[in-house]
Amino acid sequence: MKLYIIRHGQSEDNVAMRQAGDSRLTSLGRQQAEATAEALRDTPIDRLYASPTRRTVETACIIGNALGLPPVLRADICERGRLFDEPGLTAGELRELCSNVQLGSDFAPDRGWAADFDGETPDEMYVRAVSVVQSLRQEHPNGTGSVAMVTHAYFSGYLMSVALGFTREQVQTNWLRMYNCGISHLEFKDHATMLWYLNSHAHVGELMTA
Repeated sequence: MKLYIIRHGQSEDNVAMRQAGDSRLTSLGRQQAEATAEALRDTPIDRLYASPTRRTVETACIIGNALGLPPVLRADICERGRLFDEPGLTAGELRELCSNVQLGSDFAPDRGWAADFDGETPDEMYVRAVSVVQSLRQEHPNGTGSVAMVTHAYFSGYLMSVALGFTREQVQTNWLRMYNCGISHLEFKDHATMLWYLNSHAHVGELMTA
């Protein structure tokens, strides 16, 4: 299985240098997402996953339109700490944000997707990253398929580190960095995981932000 990990475009909180919750993309962030969509347009991708935050859904919606794929939302690939004190968007609000998103039964019509989360330790995020890697291997057995995933800076670092076999201590003391709309490409094989490239950002050119 080929996995393209994409960090969301620049968000309002990125500009303010804060972690306050569920911020939107800036106009520059949308331009970054459009450049990423164009860069991936001819890449064979079977499925597009996205974290259910505003910034990742907005990024994935732009990319999905270019690829002809609906974003499939997964709460288990959200950022460290979830949304702090914010409940997240309801199923209806997520569909208003991107009309063709695919939602599982864990997205309620009258309750935000993060309403029941209460913080997260680094150890808990490590366990979550392990679970995501295992689920990807189960959903795409025998190395089949090509998947793109729009997620976040910290979680993408944990996810890639786990996929590459880092120990819990190594994951928590080494950070694989992703810029806004950077792309990393991993390939899961039977007995190895290959990292083809990390944080590719040439496609955003002068729009690049960290």
